[in-house]
Amino acid sequence: MSAHLETSRRLADSTDRRPLGYGTGFLVQTGEDFDLVTNWHVLTGRDPITDDPKASAAKPDRIEVTMYAVHPDETLTRGAVSVALYDSAGQALWRISPSHGRHIDVVALRLPPIQMGPSGALLPYSLEDVENPAVVSPTSDVSIVGYPDVVRGRSETAVWTRATIASEPDLNFDDLPCFLVDARAREGQSGSPVVGYWTGNKPTMQAFQVGGGESWELYGVYSGRIRDGSDLGRVWKRSAIADIVTYGMRDQYEWD
Repeated sequence: MSAHLETSRRLADSTDRRPLGYGTGFLVQTGEDFDLVTNWHVLTGRDPITDDPKASAAKPDRIEVTMYAVHPDETLTRGAVSVALYDSAGQALWRISPSHGRHIDVVALRLPPIQMGPSGALLPYSLEDVENPAVVSPTSDVSIVGYPDVVRGRSETAVWTRATIASEPDLNFDDLPCFLVDARAREGQSGSPVVGYWTGNKPTMQAFQVGGGESWELYGVYSGRIRDGSDLGRVWKRSAIADIVTYGMRDQYEWD
């Protein structure tokens, strides 16, 4: 259910494109529309607070989103869509937090209609509250599901990296809607969904939910380590994603 992302920029006086960066994202659905959720720094290649380049000084103008769809016979098909990041006036097309702006390193980018075969259904995550949520706390394990160092699993699916919750998940770290995880994450995992996953016993308010097969919950989106050399990284909460998808404002960011 994760999407592999690659940003690029058209070369001057040419139809060729220069790859600039890569990352991870995932889909959420509102009515008939799909939004790509990822980090602000993945789409821009810049630090969201300082606007300093993270690698290349060039700004991307498009992103290629590679994802999967599921068919009635449970087979998967893989396809890609190329999406513009700016309108004809050079204004950013993505939405950011209505209350914190770029201080929350999360964006929602509306995708054009996508055809993944005659019967293919896209695989969005739900932002709805879980009826019987798991009880998690510091030291609970979660998973970052993305593409570290462009490594891909079988059939080029995402890689699951174990992470341990490192701050109180019910409290806001740095007075922002995020918490910390401890993980050996790598470049390319920015924008990954962070999930809890259980096969059988799930820790809930009723002690353990025994049996019931597979279950999982979306906790948020990973945005990378808090500083170089640290294994601590931010996870922006599901509530922050929902706020951006539902009430987000167009970013007043310009392409040059």
